[in-house]
Amino acid sequence: MKGSVEIYGITHEGEKELLVEQDNLTTIGFSEQITDLLTTPSSIKFPTTENTAMLDASNYEIQGFSMSKNKDAFRKNQHSYTTVNLLHNSDLKDTSGWELSEVSSYSNVILGGVSGASGTLLTANTSGAYFKQDIKYDDTLGNFSVSGIFSGTSFVGSVDVKFNKKNPPVELSGTSSFPYVGQSAFEVSSGGYTSRTLILWDISGNATLLDDKTSANWFGGIKDLGGGWNRIFLNASGPTDGTMTSFIVYPSVGISPSAYGSTSSVDGSAGSIYISRPQLELGRVPTNYVETSSFINPRDDTLAFSLLNATLPYARNILVPAWQEFKYYILSGAGGESLSAIYEDQEGNKGLSAYIPFTSSITPSPNPLDRVLTEGAITPVEDALDIKYTQGQLPNALGYGVSGYLQLSTYNTKWSYTSGYDSGLGRHVGYLGAYGVRAGNGQMVSLNFVSALNFAGYSTPLSSMKFSTGAADQCLDRFGYWELSGDGTANPVIPANAYSEFVKTVVSDFSSTGEITYHIKMDNVSADTGAQRDRTVLNAFGGVDTLGLWGLDLKKIREDNITANPPYSRHCHGPAPPLGTCVVEDPVRRYKLFNKLVFTDNITKMAGGTRTRTAPGVFGFYKRFDIYWKVKFL
Repeated sequence: MKGSVEIYGITHEGEKELLVEQDNLTTIGFSEQITDLLTTPSSIKFPTTENTAMLDASNYEIQGFSMSKNKDAFRKNQHSYTTVNLLHNSDLKDTSGWELSEVSSYSNVILGGVSGASGTLLTANTSGAYFKQDIKYDDTLGNFSVSGIFSGTSFVGSVDVKFNKKNPPVELSGTSSFPYVGQSAFEVSSGGYTSRTLILWDISGNATLLDDKTSANWFGGIKDLGGGWNRIFLNASGPTDGTMTSFIVYPSVGISPSAYGSTSSVDGSAGSIYISRPQLELGRVPTNYVETSSFINPRDDTLAFSLLNATLPYARNILVPAWQEFKYYILSGAGGESLSAIYEDQEGNKGLSAYIPFTSSITPSPNPLDRVLTEGAITPVEDALDIKYTQGQLPNALGYGVSGYLQLSTYNTKWSYTSGYDSGLGRHVGYLGAYGVRAGNGQMVSLNFVSALNFAGYSTPLSSMKFSTGAADQCLDRFGYWELSGDGTANPVIPANAYSEFVKTVVSDFSSTGEITYHIKMDNVSADTGAQRDRTVLNAFGGVDTLGLWGLDLKKIREDNITANPPYSRHCHGPAPPLGTCVVEDPVRRYKLFNKLVFTDNITKMAGGTRTRTAPGVFGFYKRFDIYWKVKFL
């Protein structure tokens, strides 16, 4: 299979300008597909009538297109993520900032559950004894200075725990038949909201979380770290009263679950446990542990502008409150090249820092053995969550919400959860890719160019614009594959001319030439702003320098879902809200790489200047372009 690719830029007058012309590279996936086509037995269409289309030629053709970039770019620009542990002195060598009530603390007395970690012994004198740290919002030393900045935001508290057989936690009082020998407790409290769980210990020191199905606040999980250690977490909401958030461990609770936390005495030796690596962070699922080894201030007010904050007015669309907004911040003239001194708008005015994403390495040339677009690509938030989701391209992670969609439990099966807990990644999906959020799920993206990475800079951006990406609404699945419009799909969405599209054209003399042209158009312009939506967001996430054409991997589709039969459903039936009803599905399709191209530059790069008076230079002067990918099957 041979062919070529031509990319045309579209001028303001609508004329086409050839930007790139390059031969394609056929990968091993195409040769495997030909083999599958010639060797698939006809009996595969039986025993059900639904299988009758299994041998249709369309199943073996090119069915997908995708965009990717340099491996280095997946860890920079708007992918950047770092876990922030809000607790002071989490190494527990110094307990400054911690409140010890009827508790004695002894650090470095045992090896921790992971390499390099140490365990701290917490010994309780009463059943109400606790080990606590408060996070305040009152501008006191080491705390936040802005009250209410996280009132609608999820928090996650997590800690490693281990049973101390020499002095175990006490048994539940008055329950001699209780199957556990003792219990501890863990709690995250924010204003009037308390998330809690009881840690139940058996005689061997195995831990189980009490699963209280009647309480809305018992949401958490546990995983075995080995050596008797378990890591537990709790999901809690931000403080509705704006006062404080508390992280509390009760080493030994000898009273009924409904009353734990009181100060009623058990005896002079209530029991003990080991703990290690306490952490409190923004988000609804736990990420990698980050140690704080002194009374430093991880509670920076600029966290108010984190993607993980859903609090007004920092991260929600004020004009349409029902829609959630992901606000991305780009330091003007930093992290990328500034072109404001070079490019001018149509009236001769200098533009505002046209943005070019930064990359420090060169994308390797394509190889015939390639099976993915970007080998080894992974984003920082995937590392933090201990998952692998990115397919070496630009994913469309669907929604940030908790009702299905992208689940931690699907990609990291080490956790066990309490009943009713939804392990949706929440707002962490905003770090995954350029199509990580969808307008169709009541979300918008806004890009904000700021003068400085401080509270003043974030709160007064130099320029901002809201977007709802066009291609994602029309034809991308959750892994970033752009499905061929109207070809082999159920209830296809045919994009309007104003939107991006991926269609094919078969020449009239195909029988003699064997040539098919695949047309990828990126022409979606916001009617409200005049801004070119897809390229604006793609560029902010590091751009595009790698393209691929894909066929269906029929064997993999049937391995994952034996009931799947063609035509294979797309991820979205019908136009996305607010224009229509979009039924989002986990994609059935799995793809096999056929063709691959790598360019020496980012094809979505900002060129500077302005396209219209309403669109600032950082948003509105990307070249519109058409990609014509010609493939000859003869």
